[in-house]
Amino acid sequence: MSTTSDVARDIDRVLRPLEGHGLYRNNAFRVTGLATDVSNRQVRRHREETQNPYYVTPLPDGDVPLPPSDDPDALRAAFEVLRDPLARLVHELFWIRPDQPSWHEHAVFAHCRALEATTPDGRVAHDDAWGDWRAGLRLLAQAFAAEETWEWVRRRAAEIDDPRLSVAVLRALRDRVPEHVIGVSVGLAVQATGFGQELAEPQMKVLRGAGFEPSLVRDVARAAVEPVTARIRSACESAWEAAPSAGLSAASALLDETTPALATCAAVLGNDDEVVGACRDEVARSVNNCVLGFVNFYVETAPAALSTETVLDLLRDARALASSQSVTTLLDNNIADIEGYQARRAVVSGPDLGCAPLLFFFLIGGVASWLLVHNVFGLGPVWSVVLSIFGGFMAVGLVAQVVEFFQGVFGSRTR
Repeated sequence: MSTTSDVARDIDRVLRPLEGHGLYRNNAFRVTGLATDVSNRQVRRHREETQNPYYVTPLPDGDVPLPPSDDPDALRAAFEVLRDPLARLVHELFWIRPDQPSWHEHAVFAHCRALEATTPDGRVAHDDAWGDWRAGLRLLAQAFAAEETWEWVRRRAAEIDDPRLSVAVLRALRDRVPEHVIGVSVGLAVQATGFGQELAEPQMKVLRGAGFEPSLVRDVARAAVEPVTARIRSACESAWEAAPSAGLSAASALLDETTPALATCAAVLGNDDEVVGACRDEVARSVNNCVLGFVNFYVETAPAALSTETVLDLLRDARALASSQSVTTLLDNNIADIEGYQARRAVVSGPDLGCAPLLFFFLIGGVASWLLVHNVFGLGPVWSVVLSIFGGFMAVGLVAQVVEFFQGVFGSRTR
């Protein structure tokens, strides 16, 4: 008796060759040129014909979306598919069937044309293809929601009469097939983000408007970006491992590395998705921790070497990324603390008057002291020189104290 995991693996095995552009290109009925209602005997006869060295690939049929293949390896694989009852049933579902209603036939044609007009990296060739994407996905969504589609699946399973097509398999197939079609669009959207977020968003917009269950689209999209979110988590963990003295470079590298990944997640999932918000918060929090580790290291070891401007720039970049209120508040508080530290350090460091003003006040103080000591008190030249130098230093110190006082007063007001 097959378990649920066995059934899932079997369905995934069948669907794997039909991913992306392979959905129709690798369809066994497309490759062989056979109709979906062909008998097993006719399949065997056609296989023997293709092995004849004089075999000629039939001309394309206008009633199918793609012509047959003349590749021997593709033909060999297709005939093997037709021997597998589950694989044959799935390939029939994704091809033109003689007994199907016309609207479903149009879905296969439109969806196939849309795929063929889209490059493997997700770029859509022309505007007409977007019409095919909208029509194909909408009609496929209607087909998978229609009970008659799955009634046909049950009837075909009964006709094939194979124990591997159990009720559990058919039930799992009904759940899995819509996910697979959604995954084709999502996969192309992920690829398109390599050329810009704006190229992925139309694909997701068309998909969300096609009529599939919104939660299903969300779950498939989240699964598709899991490798991207894993890279974001890994980058954050690596940044956390950096030495405190390298905190600024680690934070800057983290922002550079995760910006494209965050853009991919936002394009595929939407800016308001919880996964996107969690990733943005994780990056913002990691930048904050790297920067604060750097600040604490230099405050304790070499405060004069601390570059608060770079620190504030990185914290503000992290603040722009933050999604949740808690991370936003954390960064706001730390930015305010660094700005306060910057203002206090400017006051404590004292005035920077420059060499020329200091020399000027030194000379003024020295001359005044000379005149006072030499002329008023009548001291000799040696004492006059000594006291003049002392007076010059006193004058410089007094001026510095006055400037520092006014800086403190006006600095407090600004803060």
